Amino acid sequence: MKFNIHISYVFLLVVLLIGCRTGRNEDKQGNVIFKGRPEEVLAGNFELKIDVDSIIGKKNSYAFGLLDSLKGVFQVFNGQPISGLLQGDSVLVNNRLDHSAVLLVHSQTTEWSQVALPASVANTEALVGFLEYNEDLNLDTTRPFVFLIEGIVEQLEWCIIPEPLEESDPLIDDQSISSGNGTITDKYIEIVGVYSTENNGGFTSKNIPVHMHFKTADGSLAGHINHLELGTEMSIRIPKTY
Repeated sequence: MKFNIHISYVFLLVVLLIGCRTGRNEDKQGNVIFKGRPEEVLAGNFELKIDVDSIIGKKNSYAFGLLDSLKGVFQVFNGQPISGLLQGDSVLVNNRLDHSAVLLVHSQTTEWSQVALPASVANTEALVGFLEYNEDLNLDTTRPFVFLIEGIVEQLEWCIIPEPLEESDPLIDDQSISSGNGTITDKYIEIVGVYSTENNGGFTSKNIPVHMHFKTADGSLAGHINHLELGTEMSIRIPKTY
């Protein structure tokens, strides 16, 4: 399959992560930790390298971020990494991280509450409403938190390097890098996501306060979620205390 070519796709991931810069960096249960210098990345300076070795293999560690190759993203589920790296027109998926990061979002979460998602939570927008208005979840939505979702997804539109918010938002005009994108349906997936209302348009998008990455159950694909339509038998885990 052939992918559209444009490095400006890096911009959205940077924009999605910038708002957690001044967030809570204490390594405590459920806290969202951010590492990186978004302003420099936005300016085209990718010299800062973030070592992710300390979170790899660490139980209860969940993370995602942008690789320093600028051609891929990575996800960490309970200490186990999986990366999606663009190589020409193909996506190379590895169960290891051979690169450092330029941006990283991480949470060490040990205690979870798991609930079934009702059939009415059919897409990303409905998921946000479920998190914000379901009092039984006992969530403090004024603070960032990670969440995990698993089950058979109805449809998921994915990419490796997120597309820009607008066509007028190019970061670097490099025709050698493609976005890497596609759609999967009726597959069992695992999602690591973050909810945050802090600095919308920064850590999360202007329009929706969540950012999600995924991997398939067989490990054949992993990356950033552009659009999600949930299946009827999916569950979500949220931190018990944070």
